[in-house]
Amino acid sequence: MIIRKFWMTILWFLLILYGSFTPKNTLNPEWFLFKHQDKVIHSVLYGVLMILFLYNYSSYSKLQKRVFVYASVSFICISFSIEILQPILSQRSFEFADILSNAIGLFLGMAGYRLIFYKR
Repeated sequence: MIIRKFWMTILWFLLILYGSFTPKNTLNPEWFLFKHQDKVIHSVLYGVLMILFLYNYSSYSKLQKRVFVYASVSFICISFSIEILQPILSQRSFEFADILSNAIGLFLGMAGYRLIFYKR
């Protein structure tokens, strides 16, 4: 039942996992337009993740302020876990800047959700 409500969030998260564990040597250098473009991509991916989660959650239950906090902390912990697993499961390295970019994206997503959908 809950999976039916959160299918968009789950699919987006699976996309993030796929991108996070894709070996770096399979990425085409021509795709990168500027230095640190991956940080912008991290922020956008996690911002959309937060918007989708809050949108799906609001269709399931009433949003309370603590949901914003719990979701942010949970996604940051997941982001940290992914960064720890990257050197083990793929040919990528741990980067604290990626976690920071993800956190920035989460907070931008939260702000975007509040501007677009949130009703008091």
